[in-house]
Amino acid sequence: MALRLGVCKNKPTCSKARVQEPISMKWSKGFCPECGKKLKPKYSSYIPKKPVFLISVIVGGAVLIGWNYLTPFFSQRSFGDDEPQPEEPQSPFIHVSYDAQPNEQALPSHVEENVDVNMPKCLLSSSPEMRKRLPMAQVPKMQREKIPGYLHAWMKAIANSTIDESPFFIMRREVTVGEFQSYVDTLNSTDKEKLGETWLQEDKDYPVASVPWWAAQGYADWLSKNTDCSFTLPTYNQWVAAAIHYADPKKAVIRDTFERKHRVHDEKPNEVVDLLGNLREWSIDNCRKGGHYLLGEDYKTWQVNIAGKPFCERSTLDTVGFRVVLQ
Repeated sequence: MALRLGVCKNKPTCSKARVQEPISMKWSKGFCPECGKKLKPKYSSYIPKKPVFLISVIVGGAVLIGWNYLTPFFSQRSFGDDEPQPEEPQSPFIHVSYDAQPNEQALPSHVEENVDVNMPKCLLSSSPEMRKRLPMAQVPKMQREKIPGYLHAWMKAIANSTIDESPFFIMRREVTVGEFQSYVDTLNSTDKEKLGETWLQEDKDYPVASVPWWAAQGYADWLSKNTDCSFTLPTYNQWVAAAIHYADPKKAVIRDTFERKHRVHDEKPNEVVDLLGNLREWSIDNCRKGGHYLLGEDYKTWQVNIAGKPFCERSTLDTVGFRVVLQ
């Protein structure tokens, strides 16, 4: 027996449409129970007849009981002398199980005890000041990852694609004016004159804007020289992967909800902010005539004007900032 299902397409006002929740065409009479719009038939789900269903339940229950009975026996089995335990594969990242206490011996002796054990290994020997300017969050490996429905408006050009990406670290926030100032102080007079001072502002905790691409990548290179890490600007694919894992459109800093860009706030260890709004961000990806793609939207963008694709840009804009990533 088949159960006919449908989905609501009224995404602007209906939460069931935004998550593409399947709804029974029979009990809903073909209309969305939340907004009342007509449902679009999506697919059918097969429901087995009662005798087949009962047999499946009986067989499944027997398998489950047998598994629970035998599991303790196998879990007590230990490796013999001729069966060495397999070695844990090495990882470029530090992983900490939430069920186990961190291994204090894993940290070098010269590193403070209160250091974030989830940060990249290459930052462990850096100064506290350098670690503070580089709050990093890990984006796990993605293989044929679908883009969730709530991000389709922000990624219209690839909404129906799947994402493959290796694990990497990304800054939890955008680079601030004060942090960029430290890099500018190391430039020669020619580069300082080329950069100008449009990026300067009194509040050093605001994300830096009006930065040309060469200076944003130069900041990443400067970080690499002052740490044991290799930083760069993100690719478009990495930005998409990070947005899938961390972005929340309800918190996006755009014109509908905020009138101006926001200061950088204290982010949580499991949070990456402003991927969708506040400032557009430079990527490492090249485009025509020596330009580079911009990622996300900015605080001047209205919800209805979200393009959902990266823009090719060569000039310096007051709505463009950046953050760095680490492979």
